[in-house]
Amino acid sequence: MSAAKPPKDSEPQPPELPGGIDPRLLLTFREVARLGSISAAARKLGWTQPALGQQLRRLEREAGTPLVTRHPRGISLTPAGEVLLGHADAIAGRLLVAQAAMRDAIRRRATRLIIATFPSGSSAVVAPAAARLTAADAQLDLRIVEMEPPHAIEALTEGQVDAALVFEHQEDVEDLSGDGHLRWLELGRDELLVAMPADHPLAAAGEERLPASQLTGQTWISGCLWCQANLTEFGEKHGFHAEIHYTSEDQLVVQELVASGLGISLIPQMSWRTYQRPGVAVRHLKEMPYRTISMVVHRHDPRRLLGQLAAEMKLAGHTAGLQSSTGIVES
Repeated sequence: MSAAKPPKDSEPQPPELPGGIDPRLLLTFREVARLGSISAAARKLGWTQPALGQQLRRLEREAGTPLVTRHPRGISLTPAGEVLLGHADAIAGRLLVAQAAMRDAIRRRATRLIIATFPSGSSAVVAPAAARLTAADAQLDLRIVEMEPPHAIEALTEGQVDAALVFEHQEDVEDLSGDGHLRWLELGRDELLVAMPADHPLAAAGEERLPASQLTGQTWISGCLWCQANLTEFGEKHGFHAEIHYTSEDQLVVQELVASGLGISLIPQMSWRTYQRPGVAVRHLKEMPYRTISMVVHRHDPRRLLGQLAAEMKLAGHTAGLQSSTGIVES
């Protein structure tokens, strides 16, 4: 014998929710109570009358008492139904508030952009890109926070920022790739230069590239911890020990220290093009050390605004002297 077929008017049943009364049935009951008719509520909800009647009886079973009294002209509420209707109205009101809040969040997401960036990237790439974006869209709420690359990637992964401008040194062994859900747009390579006082003996060789081996015995000024580790690694690889006596994450301060004769420094060409302190000279190294500059976003973030930001950062990076890169990388 074949299995009995479900009634023609039966509807798929929603899964049970914890808490006794299913709130979805409560909202269905609210429509019946407001319209005073099961058939009218069924038409509004797009259900058949028998199917809606089944839902109403299910709610009454969960409530443990009749909620409506049926009569030829429709229905009327029992005392228990009157009480339940008040709660149903409150729930419907909260849902309307929730929908409005979600719409507002979507609107803010469409117009708000939070960018994490390292200090030298702020001035050379992010600032001009942000200026062009805000000039094109007066409604754009753009915010910039400074973070070194590892922290910026962490903030992006956790949803605290929408995009991150990061760098990776040629000598880096730390992996910045994140959790596998990031999209990288390489903006270009930023060559690292040796900055020294203008009267330093090594500053007199003009345009000739300086071998790194000639940096032996120098006192060094360096930036962030990540930059210090790169300088140490670069020195060990190319025959000198980097004796770091001064540190600052501010490139202006680094150049001031160099100009004061307190040491030499490995500085990004991007920073040198942005600001050149009188009394400071730079030399290109024969080994051509560099860092790769990239913009990173979530792989599945479809916002057009991020595409516009990428285009503006690419343009700003080119203006800042970044050398050609390999393009887009998925991680």
